[in-house]
Amino acid sequence: MRIERIEVGLPTSLISNADVFELLNANSKKLPSSMQEEIESFFDASGAVQRFWRATDREPQHVLQEAAARMFRHIDRRDIKIVIYCSASKYFAEPAHASIFCGINNVAPEYAFDISDGCMGWLTSLNIIEKFCLNKQEGYALIISHEFPMGRNGAVYPKCFNISSHTQLKYKLPALTLGEACTLTLVKMDAPSTQCIRVELPSGAELCTVPYRNYNNFLWNSSFIFDEEEFHAHYNEMSKVAALKSISILNKSLKGKRINLVPHSYTRSFEKLSDLLSFHPKIVNYFGEYGNTATSSIPLNIEIARRRGALDHSRPTYAWCASAGIKVCIAELKLNLSIN
Repeated sequence: MRIERIEVGLPTSLISNADVFELLNANSKKLPSSMQEEIESFFDASGAVQRFWRATDREPQHVLQEAAARMFRHIDRRDIKIVIYCSASKYFAEPAHASIFCGINNVAPEYAFDISDGCMGWLTSLNIIEKFCLNKQEGYALIISHEFPMGRNGAVYPKCFNISSHTQLKYKLPALTLGEACTLTLVKMDAPSTQCIRVELPSGAELCTVPYRNYNNFLWNSSFIFDEEEFHAHYNEMSKVAALKSISILNKSLKGKRINLVPHSYTRSFEKLSDLLSFHPKIVNYFGEYGNTATSSIPLNIEIARRRGALDHSRPTYAWCASAGIKVCIAELKLNLSIN
């Protein structure tokens, strides 16, 4: 199983931390200086500098279709056997977003379906494709990530910029780093050969949520959900559940190795843990430039690194994600990326 091509679609508006503060002041009551200082400290600690959002005249479907057109110049649609939509952003309860994409783009795969696994969605899609490879599936799989949460009528904006207390700030801070992007990943299906370790920590499942308006028909009396259609990320509590477990998994999988490590939304805080690592990673990460793009983050990082010549081809490449759920995954990636 090899990743053969990644196409990235980006909006056109570059949003700085100063722009985020402008939105905060416009949507909140005047932020006290202590709260502004806390936000600035968070940006500095995470390494967040900028992110891309769409302009008012730029629709997400246009960004996706332009990326798709570039992809289809390099692959015969008839060779695509599996299409998976893996995004955290959702627009339909049914049918599958993958089916709609295939209908628009004249693709007739054997399987077209969605998965829902938070920011882990891209890696989970690879895990699923690996199972198809074990069943002797041939041809190509296409993974679609389409993360555009920041529109005025979206699931996140403007609620994440309406902060009235330090309590709210604690779970709204991560939303202030969100960026927008889409990616299409083309995977050649052949003999499965990649290493992957996953751990599920569902005791922390309520710590990172974007609940729909009827969420309490499934979950009630949560101490961590305060509003519907709002991003809640209790990152301090999430770290207590998952941080040491993540380091343990990384060390177990990679002890002594020199690798390219492509993380999901890596932040500077990881650098504080470097003394705990038993391996030697070259971090491949552009969080500071593009923000947290959810399921698009790992493929975006890979493609930007390819363009800039930042991948060390003498090292194996691994992806690492800690996601809502809570879940952790480290997976080896076989890359055979086209340069044209």
